[in-house]
Amino acid sequence: MDIRDLPEGVEMSGLWVNGHEIRNQISMRVTPKELFVRQPFARTQVYLEASGKGPGSYGTGIFGESVELKGAAALPHPPQPQFALAMLGAF
Repeated sequence: MDIRDLPEGVEMSGLWVNGHEIRNQISMRVTPKELFVRQPFARTQVYLEASGKGPGSYGTGIFGESVELKGAAALPHPPQPQFALAMLGAF
C-alpha cells in the first residue's frame, strides 16, 4: 500500500490480492473536506463530503451514509500505518 501525505489529508492506494491471481485496486482519500473510497468489494464508490459537525465527520446520515472518525484518526495527518489498516478493515 502506498500512503501519501497531502497538504490537507492523506491518500492511500494499493492492490488487494484475492487468491493467487485476482488483483483489485483500492484507493482512499481523506481530507477535512471529503472522504473517498474505491475498493473492489463494493459495487459503488464511497464519496462523502464533510458534514460540518466537526473534524472527522462526513456525510449527512441520511440512509446511513455517514462516517465519523474519532481521536487521532480525525487529524489531517493521522498516524500510519494504524490509520491505513483501520480504513482497510472498515471498508
